Amino acid sequence: MRKGKMKITIKDSGLISKPNDGKFNFNAWPSIINVRKGLMLAAWSGERNAHICPFGKVMVARSYDGGHSWEPPYIAMDTPLDDRDAGLCAYKGKIYLTSFNNSRKTQRRYMKEEKRDEKTRAFYEGYLDIIDDEEEKRYLGSLISVSTDEGKTFSPPETLPITSPHGPCVTKDGKLFFAGRAFSDDEKASFDYLDEGIYALTLDEDAKPLNKPVKIAPAYSGDENNAFFCEPHALTLPDGRIIMGLRAQNPETGLFTIYDCFSLDGGKTFSAPRYTGFDGSPPHYLMHSSGAIVISYARRKPPFSQCARLSFDAGNSWSEEIILRQDAPHGDIGYPATAENDEGELVTVYYQKSEKTKANQIFFTVWSFEK
Repeated sequence: MRKGKMKITIKDSGLISKPNDGKFNFNAWPSIINVRKGLMLAAWSGERNAHICPFGKVMVARSYDGGHSWEPPYIAMDTPLDDRDAGLCAYKGKIYLTSFNNSRKTQRRYMKEEKRDEKTRAFYEGYLDIIDDEEEKRYLGSLISVSTDEGKTFSPPETLPITSPHGPCVTKDGKLFFAGRAFSDDEKASFDYLDEGIYALTLDEDAKPLNKPVKIAPAYSGDENNAFFCEPHALTLPDGRIIMGLRAQNPETGLFTIYDCFSLDGGKTFSAPRYTGFDGSPPHYLMHSSGAIVISYARRKPPFSQCARLSFDAGNSWSEEIILRQDAPHGDIGYPATAENDEGELVTVYYQKSEKTKANQIFFTVWSFEK
């Protein structure tokens, strides 16, 4: 298909997660990176029972052929709590894996709000009852682990006070930059909670914070949309600027979109968030070798879609919307993230249900563009 003067070619698609007939068959919130020539990694929250449950684990799968096929997934992070969105970043020969979770009290609140049936409540409560206070306080929060063996194993996770679904990025001067929403929960964590908003941390090679969290964007848009900001993702541009996208939503109006902003000082400050008008969220950015920026996001209203756009002017303007997939039966989909393989193709991972799967799974689409 052609979008304006561009030609978009879908080259391949398939499954990364492994569907089964058991009770832990729900997968969601993936990320992907190209680690080195001949190796790509995808990570996500898997072995789940539902969108919100206490059983999530962070899974990783490896591809040795540019994302066209994937080896069986394995567990990379498994705390006693619900390990959710998985982010990835490669930096100085190491791989950084992020996630976050919630407390027993929060899990119980969701069970009531979602009116879970008696058997499901008993199922969840039985597990929650064997988590003790010490375990919860140790792991509650946003989490980060480090791998020094190309993602085969990861260090015990450490907590951070901010959270983002796709993880940190690397600045032009070689720093690990992590933008995230202030983590909060119904229970206290091992760290003090921040006021609501979007913050930034600089991390060292061992994922230890080098500074206190700095607020870089407000909690709300402050315009006529009255949009709430969360789930940021940042990308360093060739000239050293940083572009950051924000999930922006307003449940009262149904708004579910992206705002973006820019930093000229390495992530210390950002411009006022700008409304893009995109019909979907949250954002994930990739700098392609051609110089184009790829943004990936999902539309959670009919027609449910996994989407992308391209920018050829450093994020100042964007192409028409590119539909990568549009066959999901409901709106619990998305979090597409994109990496470039060794051939210059784009590999986008995302979650959704299909006609052939009983629950949400992790899929991939390999595609390319010609300007």
